[in-house]
Amino acid sequence: MGYESSQSEPRKLKLLGLHGFRTSADILRRQLSKWNSSILDLIELDAINGPLPAVGKSDVEGYFDGPYYEWYRYNEGYTEAQYVDEAIAFISNHLKVNGPYDGLIGFSQGALLSNFLAGLQEKVRDAEHVLTMHCAWR
Repeated sequence: MGYESSQSEPRKLKLLGLHGFRTSADILRRQLSKWNSSILDLIELDAINGPLPAVGKSDVEGYFDGPYYEWYRYNEGYTEAQYVDEAIAFISNHLKVNGPYDGLIGFSQGALLSNFLAGLQEKVRDAEHVLTMHCAWR
C-alpha cells in the first residue's frame, strides 16, 4: 500500500495536527510528546496554527506560553459557529501546499474540526473538491 520504504522500514504516517481552542501548534506538539515512543516513532506530525489569533483568555496560560490561536469562534450564546468556512479554506490551502496526509489528529476544537473535515471529505468524495484532491486520510 505504499507504506514501505526502499530500506524495508515502515513509512511514518503523516498526520495533520489541529490544536485545541486558544492554544497553538507548538502546544499540541508538546502535549503529544508525552505519548509513548512506540507510537511517536510511527508518525510524522505536521501541526499548524489556526488562522485566528485568540480572543480572550486561554485556559493554558501559566502552563504554556502564547501566542494562542483559534480555528473558529462562537457567537455569544454558543449557538452558532463563526469563521468555519475560513478555517476550511485555510486548511485546504495548507493541504494543497503540504499534502497529502494519511490522517488527522486534533485536540478539543481541533478534534471537532477534524471530525467535520473527515465527514466533509466523505460527502464530497466524488466531487472535485480540495479535500478529495489533496489528501488521502482514511
